[in-house]
Amino acid sequence: MTLPPLALPESLNYVAVFLTMGCNLNCSYCINDPTQDGTRNIKFPLKVHGKRKELTPGEWVLALNRIPYRPDLPLTLQGGEPTLYKGIGRIIGETPHYYDLLTNFALKPEAFAASLNGHQDKFRRDAPYPSIRVSYHPEEMNRTWEAGFEELVRRCEGLAAHGFDVSPVKAESDVGIYMVAHPDNVPPPATAYLGRVPFEMKEFLGVHDGTLYGTYKYPHSVDGELGTLECECRTSELLIDPLGFVWGCHFYLYESWVKCGMDTMFAKLQADDFHYTPQEKMSEDFLSLTLGITALRSG
Repeated sequence: MTLPPLALPESLNYVAVFLTMGCNLNCSYCINDPTQDGTRNIKFPLKVHGKRKELTPGEWVLALNRIPYRPDLPLTLQGGEPTLYKGIGRIIGETPHYYDLLTNFALKPEAFAASLNGHQDKFRRDAPYPSIRVSYHPEEMNRTWEAGFEELVRRCEGLAAHGFDVSPVKAESDVGIYMVAHPDNVPPPATAYLGRVPFEMKEFLGVHDGTLYGTYKYPHSVDGELGTLECECRTSELLIDPLGFVWGCHFYLYESWVKCGMDTMFAKLQADDFHYTPQEKMSEDFLSLTLGITALRSG
């Protein structure tokens, strides 16, 4: 079964594919968690029984093949922890796209490479930054791994034995480590990564202990001095959640999974054999177009 390609704007510069919301870690600060109260594993449990939480690999293949191929626009696999999703190899092997990966390196290098089914080339291209971007979460990784950050660096270096380039130069490496400059995060010493793999701190955007952190293009939109502001969002991103629903921004995607129950919305569509028209209002809280499952049966 094939479906016609989607007509996407040329201004589109980022496609996020959330393969799963499940994660092996439970960080007190998590970008997926709107409440930031350290209960991520409750909101997004790793294992869920009796409810559909993710598209199958075949459904992802059918959906992602609708996105026109652009060599300068990789699809970014993320989550949750995307390497926990069973079927990455089939997805990247049966679609034309290049891919990026946001991961905490839950799998050892040999297991990760095996999951790709020989399609490492889909993560290798000429780019100014690593396609495999590994996030460092000190509190959880130091708890989970005896060697902590050193174990993370070793796993990155281990990719060199499985068809990837590993270099301390960001533009020459297929893998790099990134850490959010959250006030509670202490960066590792430079001696732990210099000459081995790229390492970079990323700015923390958000509120911690009542203080707003980050640099904003429109600071009055977040500082509260003018009250709640409204604007018309003109996103240049395509965000696809684990059940194929498309969202205009990350906030609404995360909020929907915490509060609205996307599995319930999916079940409603499934009961109607995925026939959906914009006239059918499914919820007072949201109404979204869908790329994956709800597009599977549409012409």
